[in-house]
Amino acid sequence: ARLVGPYLLGDAFTLADANALPFFERLDFSLRHYKQIDALARHPRTRRWLDLALSRESFRATRQPEAKLVELYDKFLEADYAFGGLNKN
Repeated sequence: ARLVGPYLLGDAFTLADANALPFFERLDFSLRHYKQIDALARHPRTRRWLDLALSRESFRATRQPEAKLVELYDKFLEADYAFGGLNKN
């Protein structure tokens, strides 16, 4: 079945949206901030969904400010992960 509507499963914001939203928000932010990549540029329906979901009052009231995300992610990037070979890109 082809889904229609602005949200992942149609017209209503559901648990599917609530679960996916934090992942997509941080993925989109981190790729734009650290790699200057718009991962959703070729996925307009997903971009519209993300923009709509990010505009919800419930999300705006609970999201981390971007400055806080940068602070947290920078600490991760500065850590010494030599033991596992992480962070080489």
